[in-house]
Amino acid sequence: MSNQQDQDNINFLIQQLHTSQENLVLKQVAERLGFLGAGNADVINALIDLVCTTQDEPTRWVGIQSLGKIGTDNNDVIQTLIKQLSTVQPPTRRVIAQNLAKIAVCNEQAITTLANLARNTSDEVTREAIAYTLGYIGKGSQDAIQTLIYLIHNSSYDYVRQTSAKSLKRIEDTSQDTINAIVETARTAQEYRTLYTALSILEQIAVGNTDAINKLTEMLLSGNYEPIRNYQKHHGQRLIAQTIAKIDYKTIIRLAENNRSQELIFILAESLGYVNVGHLDAINALIKLLPLPPDEIAISTIVYSLEKIAIGNPDIITVLIEVLPRTHTLIRSAVIRGLSTIGANNQIVLRTLIDLAYNVQDLEERRAIAKAFGKMTVTSSEAVDALIYLMRICDDHYFWRLATETLQKIGIGNKNAIATLIELLPTLKSVDYWDAVVKTLAEIGVGNSAAIAALTETLSTCQDENHRRLLTGLLENMRENQS
Repeated sequence: MSNQQDQDNINFLIQQLHTSQENLVLKQVAERLGFLGAGNADVINALIDLVCTTQDEPTRWVGIQSLGKIGTDNNDVIQTLIKQLSTVQPPTRRVIAQNLAKIAVCNEQAITTLANLARNTSDEVTREAIAYTLGYIGKGSQDAIQTLIYLIHNSSYDYVRQTSAKSLKRIEDTSQDTINAIVETARTAQEYRTLYTALSILEQIAVGNTDAINKLTEMLLSGNYEPIRNYQKHHGQRLIAQTIAKIDYKTIIRLAENNRSQELIFILAESLGYVNVGHLDAINALIKLLPLPPDEIAISTIVYSLEKIAIGNPDIITVLIEVLPRTHTLIRSAVIRGLSTIGANNQIVLRTLIDLAYNVQDLEERRAIAKAFGKMTVTSSEAVDALIYLMRICDDHYFWRLATETLQKIGIGNKNAIATLIELLPTLKSVDYWDAVVKTLAEIGVGNSAAIAALTETLSTCQDENHRRLLTGLLENMRENQS
């Protein structure tokens, strides 16, 4: 198509913009001009006129989006869209912001106009749109940075502060004023996303920053910092503690060593799990906390943090083994879990859990042991025997699921395990138990003639069609592997 034909098409489309009363037609024409009108002043002027005069918001959106395609660095377009920010409907302001972010990058006139508007409007939707735009066009601009900081300190709208914080991160400013503003965003947050956003930014730009650390510590210790709506108690403090641990582990260790508040122990213990793996000071701080809490939540949290940073640590293994007999049920379950994770390849841990299996009375502890055996990377026939013992005396669906899953890992080819499952199979009434045992027997009994014979006999007497299909498939797999 010749240049003259292109211009004729453009002229025709512009004429339609001026004459048509149909919004559908106007949207189609505006969209088409966004593809054809790059560098054409007449097209830009026609689209500006449409954006400023139409009463239909979807039509205005299309006009704005087309200007966003062809209006890069065009001050008439940029100033028109900025002026529209204060007058159009809230959804349209977001469309304007998104397109200004494309066409006004590093445009000082646009930044200045937006900065002035931010300070002269009390409309929070407009402020949020300005904050969003500055994050894309204001890199390296002190005017943009100071405007975003101003919005954080002067806005009453949580989302404006959140967007401003995100924009400061996007334009990569790490000045003390910015850090202070991000801390203020966290301090005044009313919603989870705002607090999370602010703290995540601080974790990247405030490592070792004394002012930020001190302010966050004050927030943590205030005891009444609960800005998060509809979230569990202490959730805000937990997020703050985790951030402190990431930007200054010494502070969180000091707090853990010196603070004896029962409410804070589990928060501090959890945050210590975010310190670098193997950090001895953090590990020692957790060891000191271990005897203190009277409730299972705190103990479980301490052990969980140790699982994250103290894998294989012999001192922790010794402490947990010593603590084990002195704890009550729920706490003991957490310690069992911790031992099997931290000491997964430790023979002393395995021996401790085997001995415990023959003496434990509580169902939760039996479940914990069944799961622990499956997590260990060292094993023995004695562990299999201990698990079989528990299976014989325990009548619980969840325990049996854990036990059979563990046997599939540690009982492959174990003749005692195979013989026991063959013995138990005819006595089981629960479908859950039956399915679990059948599958486990097939898994650990591959190549074992006794296991194949037992499942074959079970198939010959089975009346349930679903069970027959299961047995048939399992036996086919066992025989294929046997040959």
